[in-house]
Amino acid sequence: MRRVASLVAVFALASCDSFFTVRGRITRCTDDHPLVGVRLELVLVDGVSSQESVTAYSDPDGSFEAALNEPPGVSVRLVADKPGYASEERSYAGAPSAPDDFCLAPLDRLGDTPVVRVPY
Repeated sequence: MRRVASLVAVFALASCDSFFTVRGRITRCTDDHPLVGVRLELVLVDGVSSQESVTAYSDPDGSFEAALNEPPGVSVRLVADKPGYASEERSYAGAPSAPDDFCLAPLDRLGDTPVVRVPY
């Protein structure tokens, strides 16, 4: 009986861990400056649960981590938003094996046209 109770406890604890994790660094596209306070929403598209999402924010160095309590093989969508910047959306079919770094393009003063850096 103790063995059964121990196994149940192990499975219950294992189900509380976050298995699907996306991490990386967000910068400004025009000058690679790290962006702090970028809102990242990680949403389950297809997986074990019927509905799951989590919101995270980037740190002062632009780094972020968002995790869902889902196995690594599920499909998710990540949306990054910050006022004054064009949103970025990414889809994942399985957890990325390496950090996923990307940039957000600042909007012009009217707020609708991304400003991009043109290499010379």
